[in-house]
Amino acid sequence: MSKKNAIILRTQLSVRVHAIIEKLLNSEGRELRRALFSLKQIFQDDKDLVHAFVQNDGLTCLIKVGSSADQNYQNYILRALGQVMLYVDGMNGVMEHQETIQWLYSLITSKYRLVVKTALKLLLVFVEYTESNALILIRAIETVDSSRGDLPWTTVMRLLEGQENCDMELLTYAMTLVNKTLNGIPDQDTYYDQTDYLEEQGMAVLIEKYMHRPDSDLDLLQQFTIYEAVLSYEDESYFLRVASKREGATSLGPWSLVQAAKTTIPHFRWQQKVNSGWSIADEGRLASKASTQRRSPVKVQMHLLSPHGGIRVVTLKRR
Repeated sequence: MSKKNAIILRTQLSVRVHAIIEKLLNSEGRELRRALFSLKQIFQDDKDLVHAFVQNDGLTCLIKVGSSADQNYQNYILRALGQVMLYVDGMNGVMEHQETIQWLYSLITSKYRLVVKTALKLLLVFVEYTESNALILIRAIETVDSSRGDLPWTTVMRLLEGQENCDMELLTYAMTLVNKTLNGIPDQDTYYDQTDYLEEQGMAVLIEKYMHRPDSDLDLLQQFTIYEAVLSYEDESYFLRVASKREGATSLGPWSLVQAAKTTIPHFRWQQKVNSGWSIADEGRLASKASTQRRSPVKVQMHLLSPHGGIRVVTLKRR
């Protein structure tokens, strides 16, 4: 393509984007509904338009419309936003637009199931795209919850607390989002800041409640078990560093290590069994392997055993 044609194309894209934005901001009722409904298909048909859209305040327009729209319009916006995030240019635009992530997180409080589900799924896509997105999401969480006078993660915790007839699928998405976000945190201090917020709001009690519910979904129990396992692993990692500094130790036996951690660190939770849900296999080997490799970042595989005999492997990452 010649330079002249490229300029013409960019100009055409810019004109189209501004026309779309103007229509979204100035339309009402049925006309706005049609415009929002067609937006996903427009992005699907023209990936070049996605780049122009995010570069010309298109995301700001979507959030402005979505913040005052009903749930049907919000669903159309979420569908369009999901299409934007499929493209590299679109995802990069979302990563640079903190308000989009804040809006998605705020939608978790919606009373409409489809809105909550789609928002959670898009946040999962976001944090899974690259580990650095975990910190972007954490900043959005802190902004949204603090603006309401709440601790970070309050919005998610309220969803997880739910009612007696809670939606297990939504709870599983929410807890998966917690685990994926924590997994993307690069340093232990930030990790503990976030888990402290969760624990302060009763995560341990919440997990215990669902572990004893006969109708709890196994996928949800697995996510709770992963949370507990990683937290215990991080606690054990912290204990190893403290013990090494104090004692100059080079090696600790697996079971003495676990016992010492239980008595030394008040919030250390090492679970050999997790009631009727998933259980942690071969704790001793995990502790032993971690103790011999504590000087460098490592990844350790943990086997989770289903009460029905299934096995899933989870990789725990040392920070």
